[in-house]
Amino acid sequence: MKDSDNFETLEIKLPKHLAEWLKEYSEMLAMTPSQLLGVLLSSYYEAYKKGTEKQYYLQTKESQGTKTIDLSSLQELAEKFIEEGKVSGGNKTVVRKFAPWAKDKIQSISELNDNTINMFLEEYIRENGINEKTKNLYKGSLRKFIDYVLQATKDS
Repeated sequence: MKDSDNFETLEIKLPKHLAEWLKEYSEMLAMTPSQLLGVLLSSYYEAYKKGTEKQYYLQTKESQGTKTIDLSSLQELAEKFIEEGKVSGGNKTVVRKFAPWAKDKIQSISELNDNTINMFLEEYIRENGINEKTKNLYKGSLRKFIDYVLQATKDS
């Protein structure tokens, strides 16, 4: 899948003061205005998604017709997630590093949640010195990965 397949162009009208601020601030962050809007809107999207989902955490009960995923298959699922083009660039690396880390730190798949992501990123930041913007991008990719694992529990 091409990266450009994940984007859609929208024409938006902004008040002049916001348009000017967007241009100026995105330049300060070495981003395009579109990239900055994407980062800003991602936070709202994630909050919306969390608010509309009844359950973000994994349930892997056989009685509910879901497939049990054990921790040893996290690395395999991470590679499949990457192969399917769900992430690109440095996000591939963070997903690859998260899977074995999570396997060592948590007791069951049901513990894969935002707290687990935050604990991983705290360590990852210390070791790799990433900035806040990159941290948020990685967090989004790891949430997508957890959602992917969640979907794998549903596909039986």
